[in-house]
Amino acid sequence: MDKHVLPQAAGDVEQQPPEIPLAVVLDVPPPPLVDTELQPEPEVLKDVLPRPRHNLELPMLVLAFCLTAAIDIAIQSVQNRKQYPLTFHLVCLMMVFALASIVVTKYVHQNYPNGARVLENVGVLFGITSFFFAITMSFPIWLTIISWLIYALSLLAILACNYPISLFS
Repeated sequence: MDKHVLPQAAGDVEQQPPEIPLAVVLDVPPPPLVDTELQPEPEVLKDVLPRPRHNLELPMLVLAFCLTAAIDIAIQSVQNRKQYPLTFHLVCLMMVFALASIVVTKYVHQNYPNGARVLENVGVLFGITSFFFAITMSFPIWLTIISWLIYALSLLAILACNYPISLFS
């Protein structure tokens, strides 16, 4: 065995490397041959980027609705020059709230993610409510009641499915 000299603070002292036992080599048969024709090819895992947690599909739809409706309202008010009913003004006000909430959400998301998420949901709620107001404005009363009942049931279903202890899971 070779002897190695390792310097130490007190002086040169000869040290031997530790004894390593020799591994016993057994005759191991080779693995069985695998028929590659019968086995499927292994899947190649692609690097998938994680989805961003901030999904903007529904808010973008609400924005599109609000902007389209705003242009239509502006054209109608310039052409008619008459006083509109209170429900019409409420629709316009809800669209303003929806648009303002979603735009503010976009710019405060980096610093206040939880507040932005709540504000985004409020904006979507105002947008959907203004949609229901706009759609049911010209309906007869029985169809308006059915539409608002559908709206209320939809909100209840959303709340029930998103409650921390969900009823359906």
